[in-house]
Amino acid sequence: MISFLKRMLDDGYAVRAVVDEFYIERRSAYRRYHFIHHVMIVGYQEEKAIFYVIGYTDRGRYEMTTVSMEGFLKGLDLGGKHTLGFFRDSGFPYQAQRKIMLEHKELMLKRLPYLLEGNLLCDELVEEYRPIAQGAAVLCNRVLKYKLTGDEKERIRAHELFMTVNEKERQFFERFLAAVDMTEG
Repeated sequence: MISFLKRMLDDGYAVRAVVDEFYIERRSAYRRYHFIHHVMIVGYQEEKAIFYVIGYTDRGRYEMTTVSMEGFLKGLDLGGKHTLGFFRDSGFPYQAQRKIMLEHKELMLKRLPYLLEGNLLCDELVEEYRPIAQGAAVLCNRVLKYKLTGDEKERIRAHELFMTVNEKERQFFERFLAAVDMTEG
């Protein structure tokens, strides 16, 4: 499996993998509890036997870290099943990241009404997320425009929008968690 993943990376693919983060270094669940989640492998270093992965870290940030190939392989074995996806395009690995970010926002928009029906959230909180998802869509277009034009102003605008969307989502999830805590208490 390791040689296959390295070959895919050498061929210019990013690898999206569903793993048990109990085995993945720099994750909140690492050696504490089993948590199935996805990460994206974007490179490796043969000498150190590590993969470079992008995902949410133990600091709650979406960033690149390293994971031992051995630990990754343990985390990848989900009862004999391996869930992998491969992405390749001219924006590697950023194109794949944008797609995943946008899919995450769209999925949240679908999940929130379910939580509203279960009386876990209020209407205002659900509606607060819609502009965050719209901002993510605009961000994807800004990054694409930068890739096409190379205009540094577009890169700066995309970065500023990313920071804004990220902060609004962070604030949203603080209120979201507080609302869920109140319904459980």
